[in-house]
Amino acid sequence: MKPPGGDRGLFDEGSSAPASPVLPAAAGRPGTRENPYSVSALNTHVRGMLEDRFACVWVVGETSNFSSRTSGHWYFTMKDSGGELLAVMFARENRSVKFDPRDGLEILARGRLTLYSPRGRYQLVVEEMVPRREGALQLALRQLEERLRAEGLFDPSRRRPIPLLPRRIGVVTSGDGAAFRDILRVLRDRFAAVTVVLRDTRVQGEGAAADIAAAIEEMNEYGRLDTLIVGRGGGSSEDLWAFNDERVVRAIASSRIPVISAVGHEVDITLSDLAADLRAATPSAAAEKVIASRAELTGRILRLKAALITRAKLLVEVRRRGAEVLARSRVLTATEIRVREQRQRLDELALRARQALRRRASRCEERLARLAARLAPRSLLRGVRSRSEGLASVRSLLLRAAEARLQESRSEFEQLAGLLHSLSPLAVLERGYAICFDSGGAHILRDASAVTPGDEVRVKLARGRLDCKVLAKVMEET
Repeated sequence: MKPPGGDRGLFDEGSSAPASPVLPAAAGRPGTRENPYSVSALNTHVRGMLEDRFACVWVVGETSNFSSRTSGHWYFTMKDSGGELLAVMFARENRSVKFDPRDGLEILARGRLTLYSPRGRYQLVVEEMVPRREGALQLALRQLEERLRAEGLFDPSRRRPIPLLPRRIGVVTSGDGAAFRDILRVLRDRFAAVTVVLRDTRVQGEGAAADIAAAIEEMNEYGRLDTLIVGRGGGSSEDLWAFNDERVVRAIASSRIPVISAVGHEVDITLSDLAADLRAATPSAAAEKVIASRAELTGRILRLKAALITRAKLLVEVRRRGAEVLARSRVLTATEIRVREQRQRLDELALRARQALRRRASRCEERLARLAARLAPRSLLRGVRSRSEGLASVRSLLLRAAEARLQESRSEFEQLAGLLHSLSPLAVLERGYAICFDSGGAHILRDASAVTPGDEVRVKLARGRLDCKVLAKVMEET
């Protein structure tokens, strides 16, 4: 939303009004027909009057059109049923406001009334602001609670159970305070076999919240703890305010160790109580909740033992009666009869299996006897002789077939060689013919027109060659 006055930042801190113009030297009171005001001179004069008359004024009204600029300045309108007033609060002043202003909030503002000369609008430059209906701290606390609740930090589903018998208990509180002494006393009376680790910290005043948050983080880094008590004894709401700090609440919510919050008395409820896994009304109550007393544990064990024995006896009795009922029932009788029948059937099957095995063994013995007879030395010798004769006959056939095939191949080769010889140029030369080449021996001469008298030629004979010179050439018609 744009601030009143447009986009140029009419209320930006450091903007200066134009210098007062020099009034005309004409005599007479300013503002008359003869000596009129200029617009800027009149605005400057009115601004001076406003600032002198309303240099410090308290105004109550409802906020609207609230806008926060990137510069940190706040622009808004204060209004009631009868009118509106433009207002600005610069960043230097609004840093001390402890609540989040918003539209519709009734506030009480202190500031000075002035006029922005370039626009001719008067405005309230706010220097202090508090809620009208509730205190600033309470409003800030409520708004913080609403924001953290919306993030889910107070969701009951986030809470973890406290271990039944923790061995090491961490305590974040003042080591000099009564709260720590009460915790030690209760733990010693209830169960002495427990180790307590103290992180001494400030619990009120400036810097307490940061110290408490850091202590919780250090305890988590230390790690060797089963549960953690965070708290202090009673005091005023201001004394307990550190446990409402957002840093402390977030440290508790993010703790990996289950946290018991023990701040003040029963009536004191802080945001730390809402974020913790368990709330105790007082530090002593926290010690009582963190571990049961030896007598309570002994009594609980005895009660559990008695309940277990009773339950076991009841279960045995129920099962015994059930067995008796089954023993007298027809279902069990029929089951016994069926079991006997199945046993008899099993005996029959076993007998049949033994008989089948004997028959199979007998057949195997007969087969082995036949094989043994076939494998006797005399029978083997006859078989070897018969196989040897067969192999000799096959070898003779193969040799004859190979010789016949070799003879056929030799004949074919001789025929092809003779044909190749008859077609060879060398065979032609043997019959008295010659081949004529040009002087380089690269081309065969087939036509007399390819040479002229005086050219050298080469003549290839069946054995050797002749280097000749053409004396004349005779062209013959074909």
